[in-house]
Amino acid sequence: MPTLDKIKTVTIVGAGSWGTSIAIVIGESKPKLKIKMWAYEKSVVSSINNRRENSQFLPGTLIPKNVSATTSLKESLLQSDVVLIATPSKIVYDISQKIKKYISNKTHIGFLTKGFCKVDQEILTISQTISAAIPWAEGKVVAVCGPSHAEEVVNKYHTCLNVAGKSEFPRKIVAQLISTPYLQCRETDDIHGVELGGTLKNPAAIAAGMISVLPKCGDNLAGALISEALKEMLLLAKVFKARKETIIDISGLGDLVATALSEHSRNRRFGIDISNQIVKNKKRLDLIERFVLKFKPEDIIEKMSKKLNYLAEGAYAIEPLIELAEKHDIAIPVYRSLYEVLLNKKSPSLLIETIKNPGKFKQIYSRTKIQISERKKGLEKVKGNAYINIIIERTVKKITAAENESLNKKFSREKIISRLKEFVEDSSSSSSIKLKRRELKIIESLNEKNYENSIKILAKLYVNSITDSFNPVFNWIFIKIMQFSYILNFFAGRKGKITISGSKEKINQIDESVNIIYVPTYRSYYDFIPLCYSIKKGRFPFPRFFVSKDIVKSARDQWLIKLAGGFIVNPARMTNPIYRESLSEYISVMIEHGIPLLYFPQHKPEPDGAGKNIRIDFFEMIVESLFKHTIEIVLVPVEISYLEKPPEKISRKVTILKNLKQKAIINFSDPIYLSDFTTDNNSVDQINEIIKSVWENDSISNDFGIKLNSDEMIL
Repeated sequence: MPTLDKIKTVTIVGAGSWGTSIAIVIGESKPKLKIKMWAYEKSVVSSINNRRENSQFLPGTLIPKNVSATTSLKESLLQSDVVLIATPSKIVYDISQKIKKYISNKTHIGFLTKGFCKVDQEILTISQTISAAIPWAEGKVVAVCGPSHAEEVVNKYHTCLNVAGKSEFPRKIVAQLISTPYLQCRETDDIHGVELGGTLKNPAAIAAGMISVLPKCGDNLAGALISEALKEMLLLAKVFKARKETIIDISGLGDLVATALSEHSRNRRFGIDISNQIVKNKKRLDLIERFVLKFKPEDIIEKMSKKLNYLAEGAYAIEPLIELAEKHDIAIPVYRSLYEVLLNKKSPSLLIETIKNPGKFKQIYSRTKIQISERKKGLEKVKGNAYINIIIERTVKKITAAENESLNKKFSREKIISRLKEFVEDSSSSSSIKLKRRELKIIESLNEKNYENSIKILAKLYVNSITDSFNPVFNWIFIKIMQFSYILNFFAGRKGKITISGSKEKINQIDESVNIIYVPTYRSYYDFIPLCYSIKKGRFPFPRFFVSKDIVKSARDQWLIKLAGGFIVNPARMTNPIYRESLSEYISVMIEHGIPLLYFPQHKPEPDGAGKNIRIDFFEMIVESLFKHTIEIVLVPVEISYLEKPPEKISRKVTILKNLKQKAIINFSDPIYLSDFTTDNNSVDQINEIIKSVWENDSISNDFGIKLNSDEMIL
């Protein structure tokens, strides 16, 4: 039987709460051993070495003197006899490749990490991942797993763990290393069964935390959840040929129960936090935030935006399970429902109903909308410029990060470079000379080495060219000028009368709880003028409004329009992927912060108002925003008709003030709730067809004659 006689130094790679607790267990029970810890955070290293505690991850617990910490991976591994990996699962492969440089094939390797890794597009367990990075370790890696809250272990609560490995010698070394009178190790050669149990229980614990704070959910439903999760764990275990008895042992069922129900469980707390944010999500600014908003809007915006990323960790934990199940055609409805709630923002009712009746998951899923919360209030008057840094950051992240995601080929580096080069060759991409020169210079010099920096520079150029500079005072002046001009034109007999009709009452009833996007037909480049006037006179929520770059010919015009609340779109640039995503993120951020929009989905006017050339990418933008922010978006179709044809040619002679002489009839149709389409994967096409249908059916005039509805109102 192997002994610890030749073991002098043990390294724990990772200094989280569990890694620290194991270092304490070994350090206290084997005081003659040297325990070295590697930590990424300098503050953690300083705390361990100077204060003898890990104040960040395991505060209040004394760390033995034979335990030391360092930020140097090389230093922590030199002359190490046993290495225990305790990092997050997503960096196990990279850290294992680095570890390989500093250890020999005589070093025993174990791990405390739970989860899956993706290596070369293949989903691997932790032991498989370590073996892929360190080939000579295959068959010798040891897993340590079981119901083991760090808070209980360091306080010497009785604990049972599985120590698993195909090779008996390293398995026994690790078991002896961590065994104490209060910590019992059970050895097994079913390493895949042990690590699968430890991995699969985590999402189930998140689900348990979620339902624990949802209305009418208690211990009864928690018991059903654990039962159903265990069934699905057994199905997934077959993929890795794990033994059934291992899954129902301590590292499977035992760990599932402990993690799902314990107050110490981080996964359970994570689930509770998600549900609390869904149920009690705060959208209105308090008094202090409203005060600060007037002087430093960027601070409040940044603070509120950070709250939107809380779902990422849960989605990461469960996504590989869904891929595995789909690949092997295994039905796991409870895990799938959790995935849909976390990643696709479905209502938590999907999880509850699936636990109750997993056999009807498809039917339940087909009628479940996404979870909708109230819109943010209090940011309606913040200028778009205040969001510029957020918009740029998200655009760059989306373009540069997506290339590493196997399921998203839209933004591969090669495609982006190719599309940008094609855009440069297209002479139709009209723009200001100054902007175009900078743009062409950046794109023409774009290559693999300067890729990320170039994308950031382009995104900054485009976001600045699009974003509004809304000023309440100037917006008021803009509206008053229109009102005064219409009145003068009316009394002078020069037409200029606006007639509006439609769903005024319905629109005014919903503006407190939803984000409104007006989607009008587009007959003239200057349609935004009568539309803005009608919205203001109808006392509807006033939007940031679409203005085509084709009529903004000078820097002065651009400045004035943006101050009034206009954002400027260059239709010729929509083939440029960076420009398109910059616009998409601007729209998304406006929606996220409760700011209404007026957007022409056609981009180019159609004087007959037929609505033929709708850009489908606009509906893709807003559906993506709906799922990202779970704030209800309502589309208000608007039909605009003129007594006579508006100017078709773009001319310097056709000014904004001249367009005020046009006599227009504007109809506001019934609001369309986008959440009604979240049960269907084909929602974008559906919304597109419905908008076109509403435009056609509700249009006041198709031939420039007047034909008012019975509920007309004259301004």
